[in-house]
Amino acid sequence: MCLLMLLLLHFSFFFL
Repeated sequence: MCLLMLLLLHFSFFFL
């Protein structure tokens, strides 16, 4: 749920 969103956010930041 929330954890998945957080993980996605982290991956997005890493991509940037």
